[in-house]
Amino acid sequence: MNTLKRFLLLFLLIHFALLSCASKAPNLIRFAAEEGAAQYYFPMMIWKQKSGNIKAECDFTYRYQTGFDAICNISFMFEKGREGTFPGLPDSASFEAGGKQYPLRGISSLFSDGQKKTQRITSTLPGEEFLELIKNDELALNASIDGSRYRFIAPKKFFPYRDEVLSSMNGQEMK
Repeated sequence: MNTLKRFLLLFLLIHFALLSCASKAPNLIRFAAEEGAAQYYFPMMIWKQKSGNIKAECDFTYRYQTGFDAICNISFMFEKGREGTFPGLPDSASFEAGGKQYPLRGISSLFSDGQKKTQRITSTLPGEEFLELIKNDELALNASIDGSRYRFIAPKKFFPYRDEVLSSMNGQEMK
């Protein structure tokens, strides 16, 4: 590897390390994707019901680029002491914000764990809808699982990540 390539690699590593340290959202991962588009990863966070025996753990990958969908991975987990089966694959799921529903598309199972009573799914949401969704200050996830309806509320720690993403995109055009 020539000296210029080593210097550029070292510069990029230091640059990303400093950006990570300066972030208010310590686990937000931002990196450059193809054609200079920025891609963001929101780490797993637990979205809880006001009352109930199931919780949802969500993580998101979003690329700020025209034509790309946000990837939404969700683990639905029953309380460990609960008798009976663990959650099945959702019949439907959507996010809700500002009185509008944002239905998840292509819901499919990543894995099921009967011992932990967990169902992990992956799904997508059009990128423009994801961006519109996260601009709201109150977010909910609605899911229909095994004939029952569940509503999960975004945790407060989601919003610093959201703010970090929105402020880093401020003034940028979608690629």
